[in-house]
Amino acid sequence: MARQGLEKALTALRGTLKGSCHLLTEETGSANVPSSGSKASLGSSLLSKLQSKGKPSTLPQAAFFARPETAEDVQLCVRCAEEWDLSISVIGGGHTNHSSWGEMVLDLSNMITVSANAEKGCVTVAGGAQLQDVVESASRVGLMVPLGTAPTVGVGLVLQGGIGHLSRNCGLSIDVIDEAQVVTADGRLLTVSTKENSDLFWAIRGCGPNFGVVVSVKLRGRPLQRFKLTSAAFPFPEQLSAAIRLLRDYGTQSATLGNDHSADAILYNRDGRLCLGVFDYDISGTSSTGSGTQVPGNFTKCDPGTVSRSLCESGWIGDVVLETRRVKYENLFDYDPYLQRQPLGVLLQEPHELGCFARAVFLPTPLEVCAADVLISRLREAPTPNCFVHFQHAGGAVNRVPADATAFDARRLEWSVVISGCWPRDQEATMKNRCEAWTLETVRALLPHSVGLYPTDLGPEDAEFVPAAFKTSLGRLQELKKEWDPKNRFSCALPLLQQPAENSAEAAEKPEQE
Repeated sequence: MARQGLEKALTALRGTLKGSCHLLTEETGSANVPSSGSKASLGSSLLSKLQSKGKPSTLPQAAFFARPETAEDVQLCVRCAEEWDLSISVIGGGHTNHSSWGEMVLDLSNMITVSANAEKGCVTVAGGAQLQDVVESASRVGLMVPLGTAPTVGVGLVLQGGIGHLSRNCGLSIDVIDEAQVVTADGRLLTVSTKENSDLFWAIRGCGPNFGVVVSVKLRGRPLQRFKLTSAAFPFPEQLSAAIRLLRDYGTQSATLGNDHSADAILYNRDGRLCLGVFDYDISGTSSTGSGTQVPGNFTKCDPGTVSRSLCESGWIGDVVLETRRVKYENLFDYDPYLQRQPLGVLLQEPHELGCFARAVFLPTPLEVCAADVLISRLREAPTPNCFVHFQHAGGAVNRVPADATAFDARRLEWSVVISGCWPRDQEATMKNRCEAWTLETVRALLPHSVGLYPTDLGPEDAEFVPAAFKTSLGRLQELKKEWDPKNRFSCALPLLQQPAENSAEAAEKPEQE
């Protein structure tokens, strides 16, 4: 579309849109508009949202940038994109850079309403809300819902899995979606559920960004409970075989926990030595009370039944502070492992001072020797001491859902293993590419031992990983994509229809033929 045509189209769109819509300047590739009320300027707002994955904060294709306020606004924008033949991308939490890659970018930050109903036990979430908004609203009426672990992540995560500290007990976020409102590629606003448009409902639970703009979801809640959080750290032995035993012992002990317990782990560098941080979460209500007790080196005071206590009883010696505390559901984000400072956590500096490129691989139980070897060996060769691996504990209720019940088919996962290549911002020129390459090489080395790969981080450049993300559901997803988005309007999501190259991640999973 020529510039003159874009300006004419913009005038027509602004005439009926309740929210805002702007052209992006050709000179800078970013929005050149003034602030609006309490909102940050469009350009700075967009840039601030696109820092977490380590990709450039640029808009390589965008012509229109719209902030719809209603579902009808979204419909209007989508219909205009159809008429003008534009690709569409959607910014919710903004944790993936490809959310800004469409020729029409829809920023849902004006659609953030969260409504919690204690009597009905449900939470209705608008498409632009972040997880912290959901937690705050649900907890006010005595509810909690299974979500991810980052407070500023948006509904896009909920639609592609949603793994967090309630997963073993309640399942994934997608498992508690009762219905959703979706604007499809042709501009229709549809209710999707097991009773209405059930094929589309199946698809958005695992691959939502490929099929439309989800303007709201209704989630089932459960009664609010407090968590008992216990955290401890164990240095890995220098000998590789012993280090593998420690990581596998964590795997064995965590996989046998009941559904009211989970145990995340962090593999990170501290003072030049690889450490294992263990974070136990207990909502059973049976553990002893504690409030911020810190007992250096004394792991015998850890509650029985926790992985930290079990590792101690197995002969592993921790060398740093043990913390045990009661944590409210609404405060859990403050204690997430990858946001904690050393010696128990991973951070050497403030989070905003780091760039990060992350991918997540799903591992089953038992934790294989080869998988443990890959992780420990790769971390010891990491390009910066800021790189780390996060075992997000799942299993339990996640495993009880049939693999074909949703598009998310990796139901055998016990852990979502997040590989994070991180670098100081002041070393971006030399370390960014190295950290990204390290992350992808680690993922490829783990895939033969995996049961899947988390689709939430994947974008249009990740065709090689799509078969690993949807091992059994890919065929059905491809057919539904042709039905619901035949012109590939939502092409800035992961590429369902693109064939991976010969040296793809799928090929890496297959053993060589003799």
